[in-house]
Amino acid sequence: MERVTLIAGMAQQGKTTLALRVVLAESPRVIVLDPVRSKPFKSVPLAWDSWDELAAFLASPQATGRWIGCLRTMEFADYGMAMRAAPCYRHTALLVDEALSFTTDPETLDALVKCARSNAHFGNGLGVPLVLTAQRPGDLPPDVRSQVTRWYSFRQEEPRDLTYLAERCSPSFAEEVAGLPPHEYRVFPPLTAAVEENQDHVEGESRRDVRGRSAGRAGRAPDVPEVQSDPAPPRPHQVREGVHV
Repeated sequence: MERVTLIAGMAQQGKTTLALRVVLAESPRVIVLDPVRSKPFKSVPLAWDSWDELAAFLASPQATGRWIGCLRTMEFADYGMAMRAAPCYRHTALLVDEALSFTTDPETLDALVKCARSNAHFGNGLGVPLVLTAQRPGDLPPDVRSQVTRWYSFRQEEPRDLTYLAERCSPSFAEEVAGLPPHEYRVFPPLTAAVEENQDHVEGESRRDVRGRSAGRAGRAPDVPEVQSDPAPPRPHQVREGVHV
């Protein structure tokens, strides 16, 4: 799995569904930070209402094997704690949905930057792959953007974003992204045939929902109700300091 993956696209295009598919295909264990309660994560079998619950799970026998779970909490500091604990994770990817939410708080921003810049050294050198979603590349600070090793992008229209993609990736990639129809995306650098085939055969995923394609052809994520919040509120909790995994 790539060290840092960014999936960018405007609301309702399919970026969260695509991010979920990518991590399911490439990592045996996934922790999702879900501050906006995105609908695509409603199918995720595990959910934690607090950092305490997540930490207890990670220290339990249930944390062995394959799993994916979402942290949804009213205490935003819990997301920062989950990111600060990332050096201790093993064979686990971290999916940060709507990463812009984490850039406005100094503590979570600092944790996000450390995850982006140092994650190759986490887990005793095993690495903790980081997958980010954002509406625009410009939503993320340079310290995070500079670490991206793989780009998925749905249509982008902001000239500054297209200029950045042309310089950071390639002019042809930016040109293709600018002309994409709804729910289609491009990948840079191009996926290998093996990676594309693996993503097409994720267990439990519907090919109708997200169809992976290599760069040079547009992938498609039709009719994805992105960013529609789950109406069920998480329960408040009291954060305990000093929890270790």
